[in-house]
Amino acid sequence: MSEPVQNAQQMESTRTDGPPPSEPTSAKERVEAYQNQEKANVVAAEQARVAKLPPVEQRIAKANANPALWDSKHKDHEAARRELREAVAAGATPEERQAVAEAPLEEHRAVFGVEPPAMPKSMLKTYEEEYSGHEQDFLAEARTQGLDARVVRELRDYGINMAIAVEGRPVTAEAMDAFAKKFSGRLKPGQITALRAWWRSKVQGSGGS
Repeated sequence: MSEPVQNAQQMESTRTDGPPPSEPTSAKERVEAYQNQEKANVVAAEQARVAKLPPVEQRIAKANANPALWDSKHKDHEAARRELREAVAAGATPEERQAVAEAPLEEHRAVFGVEPPAMPKSMLKTYEEEYSGHEQDFLAEARTQGLDARVVRELRDYGINMAIAVEGRPVTAEAMDAFAKKFSGRLKPGQITALRAWWRSKVQGSGGS
């Protein structure tokens, strides 16, 4: 036996990655191979298309392509939904953002399914006349951030209850920490930090904690 042939046989006998793939032999195998190749071609074409899109549109396309988005039982389903909402919100044009910023409170409430606060009529009248501007600002920002409607409703009510509890005094650091803990995991750390800063500057004013 020649040395090249012997070397080739030794190399083959020591392979760790298995034998080379065999060609499909049956009609069924040939059909499956063709279908798999077609799927691979479609995926490659879509990836090439997405790669040419602007970054914002790439983010939306990738969010839509996430299998977890379409599987309600997937452990990452809620995270995938949040990513799509935020991707779409980030893709808003300057004109769309301006329209959201100038929209009335009633429109914002309708978007998130938010009802007027549950409080006595006399208190509600005062709230709508004197304090609902804070709610309007918050809901407008929630729209630009693509926040989940249920989270937004809970945030609005939590904020109102927190304001009532302090009766015009600055909210304590402990109360702010409790807020952060309650919504941890449902809001990103940066979003919680931004909400705390917004509360101090817009709701409490310069004297906030």
